[in-house]
Amino acid sequence: NSGSSCIGTDLNRNFGYQWLTGGSSTNPCSDTYAGPSADSELETKAIEKAILNKNGYWDAYLTIHTYGQYWLTSWSYTTAYPTDYTDLKLAADKGAAAIKALFGTQYTTGHSGVLFGRLSGVSDDWAKGQANIKYATTLELSPGSGTTDASYGFALPEDRVPRVGKELYAGVVAYIKHIEN
Repeated sequence: NSGSSCIGTDLNRNFGYQWLTGGSSTNPCSDTYAGPSADSELETKAIEKAILNKNGYWDAYLTIHTYGQYWLTSWSYTTAYPTDYTDLKLAADKGAAAIKALFGTQYTTGHSGVLFGRLSGVSDDWAKGQANIKYATTLELSPGSGTTDASYGFALPEDRVPRVGKELYAGVVAYIKHIEN
């Protein structure tokens, strides 16, 4: 980062929709550094270009992170609910229910801005607000903050990954099937 000994930009704070309106940082040494400008990073530009090149094609956009066991709906940049929140929440609930049915893992579903506070420049807000993808969502995978594996945080042990992968698959399939209906 120019003028700093720190490197890197949080790509999930670098998207141009509602960039730097809260919940991100201008400090280049911060984990939530939003970059020098909106869409400044090559990776951000590549994702946006790939999606916009097939504008109108996408029914859903899922961004997958760790950790916490959350299925988050729009918006992240505000605590205001989108007009289609009921639809978004129902789809998230379907995905979370499929995960729970598999191994009993509980995911919390709901509005990202309400559950986490404001986060700006995130990819799912861009997908919904700029690319007009109705079902744009964030999944925060296992471990959950109140679980025995919580101490692993972002670095879940390798032996736990297959189970999380199975949960993710079941949840996404149920989510997509709901959207298709």
